[in-house]
Amino acid sequence: MLPPPARSAPRRKRAHYKNSLLEKCGRISADNLEFFFDSYFRALKSKIPVILEAHVDVIEKLRSFHYILSSEITRELFAFNILPLEKQGYLSAVLHWLDAQPLAVEPEGRLLADEIRVMGEDFLIQANGERA
Repeated sequence: MLPPPARSAPRRKRAHYKNSLLEKCGRISADNLEFFFDSYFRALKSKIPVILEAHVDVIEKLRSFHYILSSEITRELFAFNILPLEKQGYLSAVLHWLDAQPLAVEPEGRLLADEIRVMGEDFLIQANGERA
């Protein structure tokens, strides 16, 4: 079973990082944000194999991907102009896995899959530098 997502961990990490920078530097520079988002993205990428290889139902994997993609910090990451090709690769891997799943999943699974697909496609548009 996948551990429950640490729902407040990304928010706490971002708040801690932001507060530390403000205390030390008095402001948050673009370079600081780039470093933070780069670090966060690398952590996200490392979760793909963990989720995909976990011995749990598809619905649990869907819940994990949905949680990651729907978090505020992930939305900010994909809106921030760094690593466009790597972000595309991440999203493509998630969407490719999603497309390969059986259609006969429970209603919650279909809803999660649809929402993941929409979020992923929206993020791909952002990653390509296009705005809707």
